[in-house]
Amino acid sequence: MDKKESLCLAMIIGDGHIRKDKPELSVSHSAKYKEYIDWKASELSKVLGKQVNVYPVISGKYESFRFSATDAIFNELRPYCYESCGNSIITREVLEKLDSKAIAIWYMDDGSLVAKKRNGKIHAYDLTISTYCDLQSVNNIVDYFNQKYGIKFTIKKNKGKFSVRCGTKQARKFIKIVEPHIVKCMEYKTQISECKFN
Repeated sequence: MDKKESLCLAMIIGDGHIRKDKPELSVSHSAKYKEYIDWKASELSKVLGKQVNVYPVISGKYESFRFSATDAIFNELRPYCYESCGNSIITREVLEKLDSKAIAIWYMDDGSLVAKKRNGKIHAYDLTISTYCDLQSVNNIVDYFNQKYGIKFTIKKNKGKFSVRCGTKQARKFIKIVEPHIVKCMEYKTQISECKFN
């Protein structure tokens, strides 16, 4: 598997965006996740073979951090990630190119883990990857994880866009894949209690 292609795809389908007018990837995160964006920039620097620098962005009281990276690979990957109208898509071809680190980046960008409580005690978890893409894309995601990893996601609809989710048992399987690559400030997205569930 091509590590450069895998890593770049993960950043594109997560919180990154490729400019229309040139092969440039832009990524930004809030100041809360400075550790994470520094790590992403470092990982990207390794595969591109050049330094990717993170810089602060201040908008009113809101502080965030951003980096941009230019490389021919982003022109090559654009057709796999965007429709002609500019909407994001996730094809089976893209999914097959993702290694475990890439899946972890995608989850750290778009994933969430919510504890469900009953009588004040956690009884289950809900893990979601908020892709907000079209129905075909989420069907591709559901089929891919089921066929390759035996993880059963279901489809979740919100305002005409679709995401994928799973419960506690399937979440544990998914977390085993991504956990070795999770950055410290993102560990809350993988912390499932070891208590017994009803």
